[in-house]
Amino acid sequence: DPESIKNIKDFIETNDLPFVLTWGGFDLIDHNHKNFVGHIGVYGKREANFAIQNCDLLFVFGSRLDTRQTGGKINTFAEHATKIVFDIDENEVLKRPELKLNNYALGDLKEITRNIKDVDLQITQSQKWENKIDEWSKAELPIKSSLKGELTSYEFLKEFFDKLPKDSLVIPDQGGNLVWTMQSAKLNEGQNLFSNFGNSSMGYALPAAIGAYLSGREGPIYCIDGDGGFQMNIQELQTIVHYNIPIKIIILNNRSYGIIKQFQDTFFGGRYIATDKEDYSSPYFTQVASAYSIKSCIISRGSYRNYINSRIFKKSESPELYEVLIDKNQKLNPKLEFGNSLENMSPYLPAEEVKSN
Repeated sequence: DPESIKNIKDFIETNDLPFVLTWGGFDLIDHNHKNFVGHIGVYGKREANFAIQNCDLLFVFGSRLDTRQTGGKINTFAEHATKIVFDIDENEVLKRPELKLNNYALGDLKEITRNIKDVDLQITQSQKWENKIDEWSKAELPIKSSLKGELTSYEFLKEFFDKLPKDSLVIPDQGGNLVWTMQSAKLNEGQNLFSNFGNSSMGYALPAAIGAYLSGREGPIYCIDGDGGFQMNIQELQTIVHYNIPIKIIILNNRSYGIIKQFQDTFFGGRYIATDKEDYSSPYFTQVASAYSIKSCIISRGSYRNYINSRIFKKSESPELYEVLIDKNQKLNPKLEFGNSLENMSPYLPAEEVKSN
């Protein structure tokens, strides 16, 4: 609800509070807001997780604090903070006593936030705390190239979001392409992003993009998919052609099930079953697009900047498909491994550095 978001924003600004977002609320406030730290969780920003773990007062608006946000080690989530939660559902608020909530308010967020928006907490932020958050925010891990010189998803998506038009809607699918998108996106006001995060069903993005267009959405629509998920609903290309829906489809093709491969690396010694070339394959998507009379092209390291600068964001009256070839060994970084507390993400920092933060 726009009024609730405005009220929360007023509350943040009245008290000069740093804030983080969950994936479900990812596009609710401009990421260039001076108080925005990042998004939290298992695949969140390291600096945002550090801020959560170090805070001494935490307000939670409308988040059910799923383990994707808290990590599986729930009793370590913001364990030194006074936690005040605002929600509509008492069952969601009280379902995990490990969170050790100090207070909660139930009801419609519009009404709750209408009452809180002008509240001045009369707190003084420690300059040391503000400096530390600023230090974390500026210390993002650099985007690294593939060891083999292949294009990485992070390189492509950083360039993509840097040039994304202001009225765009981005709909990522699931698995690796979803995580890479969420970790790379920096949204400005007027830009939107959604997926079915909690359900995380492969094949969601393409029909969702069709639905977004048919709902009357104005502005360009970008469907970001993976080579695995795209095959779940590949037949919907005919729906797109039949109604001449001008969606831009971007397939991040790493020729594998990347997110499952990473679990197999972590827990099964790199024994790949049904995830890599030995027992998984995908078609030539540009040839599939050609069969549907959809314009398409292959993008590689040598051409990705040129396509982003000259073609992907050019207005089109018809659908287009871009097959982006990325390193098949691409990892999802950073990531919280199961059993770790929120601040201890891989790739692991030295223990002393984690402790000092």
